[in-house]
Amino acid sequence: MKLTENKNLRSYSQKSINWHSCRFYAFENEEFMIDKTTDACPPFFTLYAYHPELTMLNTPIPVNGDELWGDGLSWKKAEKLAELAIRTWFESDDL
Repeated sequence: MKLTENKNLRSYSQKSINWHSCRFYAFENEEFMIDKTTDACPPFFTLYAYHPELTMLNTPIPVNGDELWGDGLSWKKAEKLAELAIRTWFESDDL
């Protein structure tokens, strides 16, 4: 899994404004995004298959069975868990 881009973003909804640190990765000719919600306590992660042409993100890819995961983990540990989840995802029928 290779890091391709790093961004800090803000997201808005009618109920909240959140700060996100997003890292984009290439793996097996696919793109993925790990989204860390940084203003949560503790911060948590979400993993997505990323398609730049879409205006919305796909359904999150579960990591250890959860869509929101890794409360308080470092990026290094989160990347390892995400890569394992991506490898499992490739082996499933969810592509």
